[in-house]
Amino acid sequence: MLASTSSPTIVSVLADNYSTPDEILFEEELKAGVNRRLNRLAVTSVVRLDSKTSDGLQVVDLLTSAAVFEFRAAAGLASLSSDKAELATYVRAGLGVDSFLGGWRDENHSVQLYDHGRWIDPEGSITSVLPWAQRVWAFGL
Repeated sequence: MLASTSSPTIVSVLADNYSTPDEILFEEELKAGVNRRLNRLAVTSVVRLDSKTSDGLQVVDLLTSAAVFEFRAAAGLASLSSDKAELATYVRAGLGVDSFLGGWRDENHSVQLYDHGRWIDPEGSITSVLPWAQRVWAFGL
């Protein structure tokens, strides 16, 4: 979110729905956290949707699974000759990147690595995250 929302852009967030504890106000915390970090109004609303209801979220699911596949393959948990491997290679080629394994960012996209409560970006800087975000792996569009 932070890397993909440049000034003066204002966005509404369509987030994939996943369960959080009742005391976590995901939408409000995400909106307030991004706006606070950017020190401006950047996020006007956050809505969680089932990805089956949104073409955009379906595309993000495909891009995310293509990036995640590379990590699974590197750990020996996925076949390099599968349809998923072909999709992962196609996505990386389309984005002009050889590998996501070290994280990656361009003007419009971001693949960040998560390590025990903090994000590690491709330049190596570390950012602590809120507790509700500790299960999230980001592919920002």
